[in-house]
Amino acid sequence: MEKNKTIRQWLNELPKPYKAQAIKNFDKKARGSRRGSLAQAIHGAFIWSDSNEGFEYWSKFYHSL
Repeated sequence: MEKNKTIRQWLNELPKPYKAQAIKNFDKKARGSRRGSLAQAIHGAFIWSDSNEGFEYWSKFYHSL
């Protein structure tokens, strides 16, 4: 797996329903930001507590990676 992709590239690799949810929540300020792993991308893609799913949802998913 390629390392150091943009956050958006990482998000496109997520399974359903996480992919659509993460892309919907994606903070455009993070556009062009690069990360070395999917977990790092999820961590930096948006503020979890500001999403419809909430902090606990994304925290649980993050820790499952």
